[in-house]
Amino acid sequence: MKRNPNVLPDYGAKNGTFASHRWLAGNTAVPFYYGFDEQLQKTIDFLKSGNYLNVDIMGLKKKGDDRLIAPLGSVPFSVDPGETLQAMVVIQNKNIGHSLIPEVRDLYEAWVEFSVQDAGGKYLYHSGFLEPDGSLDPVAHSFTNRPVNVDSGFVDNHKVWTIRTVAFDNTVQAGRSVLIRYEFHIPEDIQGPVTITARVNYRHLRQSYLNNVFGKDHPAYPVVEIASRSRVLSMGRNLPTPALPGDNADWMRWNNLGIALLDQFQYPESVDAFSEVVRLRPDYADGYTNISLVEAEWEKFESAQMNIDKALALNPHSARALYYSALLARRFTQPDKEISQLEEVVRQYPQSRDAHRELGISYYQQHRYDDSMHEFEALQKIDPDDLAAHYNLSLLYRRMGMKKQAAEQQAMFVDKKFDPGSPVYALNWFRDHPDMSDENIPWHLHTNLPQQQAAQPALGSAPRAGAEGQY
Repeated sequence: MKRNPNVLPDYGAKNGTFASHRWLAGNTAVPFYYGFDEQLQKTIDFLKSGNYLNVDIMGLKKKGDDRLIAPLGSVPFSVDPGETLQAMVVIQNKNIGHSLIPEVRDLYEAWVEFSVQDAGGKYLYHSGFLEPDGSLDPVAHSFTNRPVNVDSGFVDNHKVWTIRTVAFDNTVQAGRSVLIRYEFHIPEDIQGPVTITARVNYRHLRQSYLNNVFGKDHPAYPVVEIASRSRVLSMGRNLPTPALPGDNADWMRWNNLGIALLDQFQYPESVDAFSEVVRLRPDYADGYTNISLVEAEWEKFESAQMNIDKALALNPHSARALYYSALLARRFTQPDKEISQLEEVVRQYPQSRDAHRELGISYYQQHRYDDSMHEFEALQKIDPDDLAAHYNLSLLYRRMGMKKQAAEQQAMFVDKKFDPGSPVYALNWFRDHPDMSDENIPWHLHTNLPQQQAAQPALGSAPRAGAEGQY
């Protein structure tokens, strides 16, 4: 609750200020519905402040050439008419503090609008536009999910008790990044440069939910552009260009790309990206930790150990490096090192669920059952729904002769564990929506090839926050 200057007589004000109760966040729907124009504008300004997302058109690939031209703006390259290009767009969730978008994801709608325009403003490619009725382009990359019910229907009416599984989930966790690929063709007769633009748009209520509540005849609710980035591609040679004030440094751009590639299981490419990070920032311990993490996922354990050792040489007290070093020590059967490093992580971060969970497993494997039970009980206090805590405590309590407590933990584990039959509902949903099947693939490409799409609505045709005289 930020302190605001007092503008009306208020005897409770302290030093001429009071605690604001505006709670600025992402709710544009309530002030729009009730006509609270000041609150709506302050919410929009909050979302558009540039503090929460970073949009980076990181690189290009040419069809038939696997080389990545990156980072754009820092390296020279050429573009010729008739080429087919792939744009690599990286979205960084940098300061939100929760996923983009948050829970109750059947309500919110955030998506990437990507466009390619020629010098005259004509669209060569446009993804993420709004249809005339306000509905989102069905193949847009949206930061939402698709909860489905037992009938394999999309739960877009907020009846959360009917959800049985999630067909796909494109949300971006706090502090992480996502890579989105767009493929487009440069016409052979192009005149002048083309401009590629990526923007993240947001509206507090999904169009289908608004239609459920109000019917189809309702005002267009605010669409807010949270962040955007454009780059101009000249035909022929393109020289490096100065960075904009909101751009990340190149080492951070590579780091965000590496994170996104790791989440898409692109291990060689992720290692290459993180290797650029440590080349530019050889003092950055997390760069080596990231390489080690990727290589461990890739099952290149010896190389992973070498890089985690480099990270710890730079920062011996890094809890993150110690955590992954401990997991490697488990792989190499070094229980003393494994336990001591996890104990240090727990000491530094006593609320870390992962550290308690892994330390409990380590103790269990060394037959230190009392210590193991203590760790899983600590984990359960932090997260009462943690499945690993329920499962392992059921085993430990039974081993200790605590039959009643073991039965309780077993029952909670069975009640909360993943339903093995739930993927069937998702598969049925994908059969009914084949155009959305790519969204379930971590690595997928958005394209309008081989045939060009019909002309799309102009970028500003739908109501957009900040447009003069309207939201």
